[in-house]
Amino acid sequence: MRILMAASELAPLAKTGGLADVLGALPRALAHLGHHVTVVLPFYRSIRADRYGISRIGDWFDAWVGGDHLFGGLHRWDPEPGVTVFLVAQDELFGRSSIYGENGGAYDDNHRRFIFLSLATVEVARRMVSAGQGPDVFHGHDWHVGLVPVYLKEGRAGRVIPSVFSIHNLQYQGRFGRDVLHEAGLSDWYYHTDRLELYGSVAFMKAGLVYADMISTVSRAYAREIQTPAYGEGLDGLLRSRSEDLVGIVNGIDVNAWNPARDAHLAAHFWPGAMQGKDRCKKALQIEFKLPVRSEVPLIAMVSRLVDQKGIDLVGAILPGLLANDVQIVIVGSGEHKYESMLQHYGWSYPHQMGVRIGFDEGLAHRVEAGADLFLMPSKFEPCGLNQMYSLRYGTVPVVRKVGGLDDTVTDFDPYSFEGNGFKFEHYDANGLWWALGRALRTWHDRPLWERFRESIMNEDFSWEHAAKEYVQLYERARAP
Repeated sequence: MRILMAASELAPLAKTGGLADVLGALPRALAHLGHHVTVVLPFYRSIRADRYGISRIGDWFDAWVGGDHLFGGLHRWDPEPGVTVFLVAQDELFGRSSIYGENGGAYDDNHRRFIFLSLATVEVARRMVSAGQGPDVFHGHDWHVGLVPVYLKEGRAGRVIPSVFSIHNLQYQGRFGRDVLHEAGLSDWYYHTDRLELYGSVAFMKAGLVYADMISTVSRAYAREIQTPAYGEGLDGLLRSRSEDLVGIVNGIDVNAWNPARDAHLAAHFWPGAMQGKDRCKKALQIEFKLPVRSEVPLIAMVSRLVDQKGIDLVGAILPGLLANDVQIVIVGSGEHKYESMLQHYGWSYPHQMGVRIGFDEGLAHRVEAGADLFLMPSKFEPCGLNQMYSLRYGTVPVVRKVGGLDDTVTDFDPYSFEGNGFKFEHYDANGLWWALGRALRTWHDRPLWERFRESIMNEDFSWEHAAKEYVQLYERARAP
């Protein structure tokens, strides 16, 4: 099968979150199953062509965005057999210092940037069709490419191509004013509640949800949740109307990149049956964050965007009580200024107990997963989440809220039956987080039980092979007459 994808991020070239990890891994997993995947991605200024062997010879094309005639280049990268990536070069739109915006904001012309990406994707599809190798299905990811299913339904690629649209986070919808239809080359006919209009705006996310043949999201629980007013972000009615076409597929993880037995970022390696390396990783992490090197204290960690969604307010509420205990805490992330300031304040006030790093570093994320005992994910909502799966892979016990993909992948631990792989709480409040974390810490202090427990959770299988096979079934459904 020939699969065409488009997205705004792809690891390792451009990443702000889990979307990039999915686009970095799913095409490879599909290729390993014998399919060919072509991905279209913006050629951001931050992407180092020389490092990855990306061709600097662009195959040029042009497109109209509103009244502006814009030219772009399609640069090619072949990361492995069966996967081709076309990077869309357009300096005015993508030659900037950030992917979406600066200083926590969004670029004012993001609609134009991702209209151009969508038109470039259609151009790639058109060229594939002209060459007699047209895509069997298009798979778009999040609002940035939500217009592509509309264009494909109009036959702009030379023939109608069936499409799948994946929701990675419904909160971000790409909502703009009505005049964006003109810039996108669409008529006012689309400004209707049955099409692209959403509460007085034009929503690129809604375009994908209305015009794609099939819809997926990144966990089974989130697929159910977004059909309710509590999690549907104003689109729950539309999603309920398309419930027969909506499928939840839990993301996988890259088990080669995230492998404690040979992770190049770690101070030592470990695996079930040989866990001494994890203790060395804990020591190295304590040193890196200038914390006292103590094996007898539980080390609690968090690597996250510092935004409301991730439950940082709950963490802030329990920090005073938690730091009154003999624990160490390491938090890595960036986001809202109020949360960055709060965490830095605690880090400065408790330098022997708490280490804070504002920003993101891929290698550090690996070292935190390897060195921590417990990993916090108290999310308000979580479409899938990847860190809980990384944690399990590294023998680090997750403490999560029972929501979305966290609920699908983490089961509550019962020390008597020895079933489960983490600790969960249900309601979004500080007491729930405190209760779950308290159970986890009590289990940690039972050292023989804990050491057996942390080793057992490493046998969970979250490889992309399972998810890729489910996506193939979804593509077949999209192609069905």
